[in-house]
Amino acid sequence: MLGRIIYSSGGNYRVKTKEGIFNCKPIGLFRKDNTELIVGDKVELKLNYKIGQENLNIITKLYDRKNQFIRPKISNIDFIIIVTSLVEPKFNHFYLNKMITFFQIKKIEPILIFTKIDLNKNQRNLDLIKKYEDLNYKIFNFNNSFSKKEQEKILFILKNKFSILTGQSGVGKSTVLNFLNRDLKLKTGEISFALNRGKHTTRHYEAFEIYENSLIVDSPGFSSFKLNLNSNEISKNFINFAKYYKNCQFKNCLHINEKECFVKKTADSFFYNDYLKLIKEVKENRKF
Repeated sequence: MLGRIIYSSGGNYRVKTKEGIFNCKPIGLFRKDNTELIVGDKVELKLNYKIGQENLNIITKLYDRKNQFIRPKISNIDFIIIVTSLVEPKFNHFYLNKMITFFQIKKIEPILIFTKIDLNKNQRNLDLIKKYEDLNYKIFNFNNSFSKKEQEKILFILKNKFSILTGQSGVGKSTVLNFLNRDLKLKTGEISFALNRGKHTTRHYEAFEIYENSLIVDSPGFSSFKLNLNSNEISKNFINFAKYYKNCQFKNCLHINEKECFVKKTADSFFYNDYLKLIKEVKENRKF
């Protein structure tokens, strides 16, 4: 029987199949090969397999992963849903641009959800959202709910897909999930104004079904991601730089000190400034 791991804790797994969800144990071969099973893995299992005096559901095979991440430990992601608040916590476009770039490098399409727009008093934030719209990203606005049209659209996109939901703490990730599936009733956190971030309420990785085999993992905030980036990857994949990069004069142009750089000439200053900041951050991290 084929299935997907939707929860793991201490060597215990829950696997979703067409026949239902089953608690499972892995066979010893995985431990022998030092293979760790993670949420998102596609596996094969046998039900009621007799081991000693017990009848157990066992995982017998792990199928190849199309992608995987060490932190968080998740595999086979189709979409990354990035939730960003305009206020409380304030709009942090640098982290948004960094996450978009990271997942574009991994060939995973981003979906952008902007929350608390009704609380926003800053026109510049709305102007910045328009910049992402102009780049044809999938964008949804959430003020404690989606419009009926937007809800139908996002559920259609996510149908039969495995996605990860992420964003800074306090932006409303759990609230978004609770709206998409009102049976979840996930705990939501309160905002810590002193730190400009919410208190963590997510304690483990678990995939929730929101609609017709649409599975979403609610992950901790941005700081929990291990982002292994290098300058060359960023220069080719930052936001919309890919379509300009081929026109640069040099093969490995970093769009910083090179003369006659096409990206420097054409890139929006809003995105370009965050690009410079990300390149600087990567270079500084390599010193340690």
